[in-house]
Amino acid sequence: MAVRAGKIICSGLNYRDTVLEDGAKFPEKPLLFLKPDTAIIGDGEAIVKPEEVKILTIEAELAVVIGKKGKNIPREKAWDYIRGCRAANDVTAKDAQKEDIQWTRAKSYDTFLPLSPEVPVNGPLEDVEVCSYINGKLAQKGNIRDMIFDIPYLVSYISGIMTLEPGDIILTGTPGGYGKEVRPGDEVRIEISGVGRITNEVTI
Repeated sequence: MAVRAGKIICSGLNYRDTVLEDGAKFPEKPLLFLKPDTAIIGDGEAIVKPEEVKILTIEAELAVVIGKKGKNIPREKAWDYIRGCRAANDVTAKDAQKEDIQWTRAKSYDTFLPLSPEVPVNGPLEDVEVCSYINGKLAQKGNIRDMIFDIPYLVSYISGIMTLEPGDIILTGTPGGYGKEVRPGDEVRIEISGVGRITNEVTI
């Protein structure tokens, strides 16, 4: 898939319906991490499970794409800087995530970011369902209205840390039910209402 992103910034634990794992708690500020654009694949391409990864999981997410350069973007102006959205799958090596203090290794393997084609956005999104399916069976179902930190807040907060540039992608978090394990041969589908869908098979 010919998509290049200068930065892919992700927000963790950003839905109120998330069931926290032992020892975890909801963040008081957005919990941010990065993924490389070499992880991006498109519809129909394979999610490759590395040999050393024991537990592979999926996370359905709404991705927003930045359309113009911005620094310290006011929250009320955030949508002016967003040009589009995509359906995204934040694939994770769960065992690596538990082993490491930070999540870079777990989130960064090649093929660990399936993205649907970009859909233009001309204003705020308020009622968008975020779903994942494994072999046709519903694994997650949430709505962006349940975000702890909404999209304008994320854009404003992130732009206060780093300048956002055209083509940068922000993954806005995943709803409850995340972390479902997938294995080689499984088909994973992410559907975002009004945005798109993406389907990928897990291989070795």
